[in-house]
Amino acid sequence: MINGKILDEYQYTKAEIEDLEHRIQKLEYEIFKLSKDRVVDRVQAGDIRTGHMKIEGIAVERISIAREQLERNRMIRECRKSKLLEERCDVEECIGTIEDSRARRICEYRYIDALSWAGVARKMGPGYTDESCRIYLTRYFNNEIVNNKIEQIENNRTRKYFRGNA
Repeated sequence: MINGKILDEYQYTKAEIEDLEHRIQKLEYEIFKLSKDRVVDRVQAGDIRTGHMKIEGIAVERISIAREQLERNRMIRECRKSKLLEERCDVEECIGTIEDSRARRICEYRYIDALSWAGVARKMGPGYTDESCRIYLTRYFNNEIVNNKIEQIENNRTRKYFRGNA
């Protein structure tokens, strides 16, 4: 039986990794920019007669915080990538249980290859549209859900019948 939660979770994890990649790139740019920028300040040196001194440097504390965030995000990304590999195996196994070849191909293109519905239709070939692929898969899933519920009801009836006659 196809499990929609597995497919959805796989898509969400992929999106989460993309978000982390974006954050990592943003932090790397921020660190690069901070290390190039100079901080300048004027402070009073000693007493009033000595005057002021000009101090230059880089924002070490801000760079340090950004580096810590960067490392944390990289670690999270690696954890999510390993989770994604496990989920991909689950998704492939789940899709492999689909008996209908057309539905299986649509699922592979949509969930494994992460194609848009238009991309799925192009891969399916002539005569397919994005809407026809989406509707076909939706109807297939709905039919699977109904068939599984009917099967569960029949199994429950069978169990009750044998309990009553035992």
